[in-house]
Formats: sequence, structure tokens, C-alpha cells
Amino acid sequence: MGAAGLLFRIVVARWSHGSNDINIWNGFAELIESHHGLAWLYDNKADFNHPPLIALFVTAVHKLAHKTGWRFDFLFKLPQIAADTLAGVLVYRTWRARGSVIASGAFALFCWNPASFLVSAHHGNTDPTVAALSLLAAFLIDRRRAFAGGLALAAAINVKLIPVLLIPVFLASLATRREAIRFIGALLLGALPFAPYVLFHWAGFRPHVLAYKSYAGPWGITSLLDFLGQAKNFVGLARKLTEFWTKRGSTVVLLVPVVLAVANWRRERAWSARELGAIVYLAFLVLTPGFGVQYVVYPIPLLFAADFRRAVACSASTGLFILIAYYATWTETRPYFSNFYPGFPVASKVFGHLAWLILAFTAIRMLQRPGAGPRPVFGKRPLPSA
Repeated sequence: MGAAGLLFRIVVARWSHGSNDINIWNGFAELIESHHGLAWLYDNKADFNHPPLIALFVTAVHKLAHKTGWRFDFLFKLPQIAADTLAGVLVYRTWRARGSVIASGAFALFCWNPASFLVSAHHGNTDPTVAALSLLAAFLIDRRRAFAGGLALAAAINVKLIPVLLIPVFLASLATRREAIRFIGALLLGALPFAPYVLFHWAGFRPHVLAYKSYAGPWGITSLLDFLGQAKNFVGLARKLTEFWTKRGSTVVLLVPVVLAVANWRRERAWSARELGAIVYLAFLVLTPGFGVQYVVYPIPLLFAADFRRAVACSASTGLFILIAYYATWTETRPYFSNFYPGFPVASKVFGHLAWLILAFTAIRMLQRPGAGPRPVFGKRPLPSA
């Protein structure tokens, strides 16, 4: 049953063109493939905020589309579906010790969860790959494979920078100093592809990549403040709070993993790496001042590996929200295309607020739950059991 969900994504990917993101990626690939090159994009395109390896990979996909005659958007989505396949296998392996029925059920529920399904099969961005590699890193760290886990996290960071949020909490899941050194060493290896652009194109790389901020979108705190500002007597207050959160919200998001890492060291029953990863990504979605609808996939694989009952609630609510957003912005063309530029209707914002509340509640409940094992103080106690 789960395999059918993965195969059906390929069918939907053929029916669908995607969202504005797929057109943006196509434009980037064309510029890189032409005489401009990747370095020129970092220097001149303010909206180019991606790591170098994934940009070069997408350019290779673009070249393959020209050679084969297949649609670029379809070829782009196939690696995202493959990433969801990897995540599904990891979910199964995580629950296998509880029995084949539970493991198979978790696998099937993940493969059909609407949030991951819609983003990998329709949207047209690399976020499913980030989510799957984040789960792979947590899976390996929970099994005392620190270097391999570091490489998996480095691979995720080479797709998008958001997984840097996981570094403190994954470090706090390691049992010995040797494991910590191996983990950090793997991350340093993963940083090598960034080096030429950081060293020789810093003037463009820093503002366009490191300082990039997403559009707020129909989501979260900024959306609620926008709703508050619709009332005449609250316009001024809402504007000031929005300006504050737009400037400072990212700092709060960055502090959350550090606080969680310290808390994990101090707890008598530590969280596992997959639990910590899920909490960090939930907190990111709850607090972020910038948002893209595809971001909702980040906690989903980790949640299915940590608590698949809560994962069902989160994936169903966020999946309903993005389904309404995609359909409401559909241009009534085929292959199906969702044009976000005119904005989102009120209906999608209402369901976005509901999904946001469910994610916030889930994060709080996961913070309250006992961890999986003794706290992992370096060199003294073992890691939580997987």
C-alpha cells in the first residue's frame, strides 16, 4: 500500500507543472548553463539563495531534459520522490523493532501523507530532499554512527541551509568526544563546496544566501499580526510588532536549537536525535518570520520516525492547508500550475492558521514527553536507544 503512494506521486508529477518555484529553478539553470555560470548568479541575482552543489545538480537535470525531450519539471520532481522513498524506508526501519505490522503501517501512512505527497509530486522545490536527509542524519546518530550522520546532515545543508538548525541538537545527542569530533569533521567536509564562493564571491554570497529572508506568506505569527492589523485600532500596534518580528524572529529561531541542546544535556531522560530534529523543525515552522508553503514537509519524516500518531495530525492539517493553497491559486491550465504571485485567498489563510496551531501544540507536547534514554553527557553515558 505504501509503495502505491510513492508510485502515484510519479503519476501526479506527470500531470502537474508545479508552482512558481519550478519556473524559478528553470531560470536559474538556464543562467548557469549559459555563459553566466554559478559565480555570476551569486554576485548578481538577489533571489538566488541556494547552496552550490544543488544548483549544479539542477543544472544537470536541465541539460538532461534538453537531451531527452522530457519536461524539466517532471525530471526535477523525480529526485524529490526518491527522497520521500528513502524517508519511508527509514520510517519503516525505525519502527521495525516494534513489529512488522506497526512498521508497515507507519510506512504506508508516511507514503500517503498529503503534505509530503503534494510537495514532492507537485510543488517543484528541493525541500523533500532536505527533510529525508535530515531524518537519515538523525537515524544514523541514534545508532552511534556519528561520522555518517554528520555527512548526511552536511548533504542536507548542501541542498538548503535550513538544516544548520539541527547541528546543536544533534551534537547534544552524541555520547563521546570522539563521536563529536567525527560529527564535526563530517560537517567540515560538507562545507568544502561552499569555500570558493565564500572566499571569492562573499559580496554576493552573504546578502543573497546567508541573509536571505523568505516572504511571510499566509502563515504563523506574521500572518496573525497581519490579521490583527485589519482592525482599525490595532493598525499601529500590528505594524510595530510585525517590524520587530521580521527583524528579530530569525534570531529566536536560531536560539531554539541551542536551548534544546542544553536542555537535552541536563535532562535525566534525553530525547533521541529524531525527536530533537522533529522539535527543532516544528519550532522553526511555528516561529519563522518567513515562509514558503513547501516548508511544511521539514518535520514530517522525523515526526513519523518519532511519533507517527502526532505525525498523522500534523501532516493531515498542513496537507489540507497546502492543498487549498495549490488549488486556490491554480491557473486552470494543464499540466497543473499554481501561481502564488497574486496572493493567497482568505480560505487558505484560515486553514494555515489551524495547521500552525496544531504544529505548535505538537511541539509543546513533544517537549513535555520523557526522552528515550539516559542523557548523553560526553564520555559518561550512552546514547538513547533507537
